[in-house]
Amino acid sequence: MKKQIASLIAVYAIIILLTGVAAAEPAAIAQDTRAAIMKILHVEKVLDVRTTAIEGMYEVALPNRQVVYVHPDKKLIFSGQIFDAATGKSLTAERASEISSNIANEVLSKVDKKKLFKIGTGPIELVEFTDVDCSHCRQSEQYFKGKEKIFSRYIILLAGEKSLKKTKAILGAARPGDEFIKTMAGDYDAKEPVISAAAEEKALQSLIYFKQVLEKVEIAGTPTFVWLGGMMQGLDTKFFDSLIEVNRLGDKK
Repeated sequence: MKKQIASLIAVYAIIILLTGVAAAEPAAIAQDTRAAIMKILHVEKVLDVRTTAIEGMYEVALPNRQVVYVHPDKKLIFSGQIFDAATGKSLTAERASEISSNIANEVLSKVDKKKLFKIGTGPIELVEFTDVDCSHCRQSEQYFKGKEKIFSRYIILLAGEKSLKKTKAILGAARPGDEFIKTMAGDYDAKEPVISAAAEEKALQSLIYFKQVLEKVEIAGTPTFVWLGGMMQGLDTKFFDSLIEVNRLGDKK
């Protein structure tokens, strides 16, 4: 999306120190205005469009949870932080956090964790969308190694043509979590796993369920982590470290 925007128009990185730039109450946006904004951004969908205190400029929430500002009359796109001068708070960051929270809660409402296999027994619960052949997913797996008593990860596997057989082997296994860890460690990179007919059938049921979930929610890439009130594409280790610390301090109270 960022590359598309950059190719359409010079991106204006702005930090505007104004009070109350975003409207207190979202106003109804005319359909032709919304259509004009989508045309400028070259997108087929936006999550939300709101007015701002700057006449003619709109706050636009994109499917990847990015917030940008568009002036359709001037055909300008603004990308950057807008701050409230009175409080020093980033209105852009607050809005992005609100969007992530809403999407995360919607995703969780459509996921039945009983139909997923779980890694770990910890108090911090995550729903994780991952791919066994995704290099970023494998790197994130290294972070969670040894943290099984801190996190409980409910896994949804996105399988491409290359990773389908490995994915089926995991989902058809008697202990999918163990098979997942072995696969992410590269145990089946040089040799294909053997799958029985019974395992194939078991795996198929899980893949059908995963497909149903992905038809209801939008996941832009892997790995994606979802928890109550938030979500993240890619692994931000500093964020998860802080999450662990908050949980540790909470346990001491």
